[in-house]
Amino acid sequence: MPGALEGIRIVDFSQEILGPYSTALLADMGATVEKIERREGEFGRRGGAAYVTVLNRGKRSVTLDLKQPKAKEIVYKMVKRADVVVSNWIPGVMDRLGYGYEALRKIKPDIIYASGSTFGSEGPWAKKPGRDTLGQAAGGLMSVTGPVDGVPFPAGACIADATTGAMLASAILAALVYRGRTGKGQKVEVSLYGTVIAMQPWEITAKSFMPQIPVRRAGRNHSFALRGVWGSFATKDGYICLAGCFDEQWPMLCRILGIEAHQHDPLIATADGRNKNEEALWRIMEPALRKKTTDEWLQELEASEFLVSRVQTYDDILKSEQALLNGYIRTIEHPDLGKVKIVGHPIRMSATPPSPQGPAPEIGQHTEEVLLELGYSWEEIGKMQGDKVV
Repeated sequence: MPGALEGIRIVDFSQEILGPYSTALLADMGATVEKIERREGEFGRRGGAAYVTVLNRGKRSVTLDLKQPKAKEIVYKMVKRADVVVSNWIPGVMDRLGYGYEALRKIKPDIIYASGSTFGSEGPWAKKPGRDTLGQAAGGLMSVTGPVDGVPFPAGACIADATTGAMLASAILAALVYRGRTGKGQKVEVSLYGTVIAMQPWEITAKSFMPQIPVRRAGRNHSFALRGVWGSFATKDGYICLAGCFDEQWPMLCRILGIEAHQHDPLIATADGRNKNEEALWRIMEPALRKKTTDEWLQELEASEFLVSRVQTYDDILKSEQALLNGYIRTIEHPDLGKVKIVGHPIRMSATPPSPQGPAPEIGQHTEEVLLELGYSWEEIGKMQGDKVV
């Protein structure tokens, strides 16, 4: 089935996670993604088979030494037939190499030039290198994550990279719509720093509105939450996560947990009291919750309309019926490993459902194919290989 982006061609200079995840999402939607790599492969390939399989799925790989003049000629030909260029190199690097927006828009005036960085293209931090955890640190997310009285923690996964990649894909889609209306291209930018700030819209805004209220590290809670009956708790065989308890629910929760003796305790009888005295509440709740299994607690709490979930491990997710039926986990055919499960596309579309358009390419797998499409002869390709241009 044709994808929503069938006919859209993307020249992808990106590496590691931010850019490759963005273009993987667009490839699932039907775009042709031509990934330009160094002869030894882009840096992210050091992440191993899982990285390559999920982030390079459905792409074409072209190897080039971008510092050679002949490579520039090839890139310009690729850009001339493309709709989008993607890069997440440090701001200024692409300009120095001759592949910045101003250079490429002369080749293709309506090109959409999409770039991702750590801190944004303006300001004193613009040219600082970075990675996911630095975006989390600078963007304030680490300041509210981790033990209340301990050091700040990053999230346990590269959420800044992945979310910024999704933001970049969103920006590209908006730019394609604009170009469809006006015929004009543009430059679009995202950064880890900006995305992590944007991931906390009301939390940071609340601090602006109420600067006198201290924001402490969240521990098992959100930093701005109905504290107390919130966050993760150990059960007999795992963990559950609760998302709040209003005053009208408190008697029911006490009954379910078997802690009725504490229902009228003045320290925790109200939502305000539970928020202020969460540690006293936890000392009561934790022993009670350890008496039954996660499944037993889910059945009882959900029957009484509490917001609750199992804390799933990656193993749980890979075999989750919910994840499989919605396409959040997909099975694909790997050329060497056979059938493997990968993370799928988070978006569902009824007419043009996103799906992997093929396996991840080997390094430079499509170099000769693309060069032939661009009009080079086998003799010219052989010379470029001898000169280590490709």
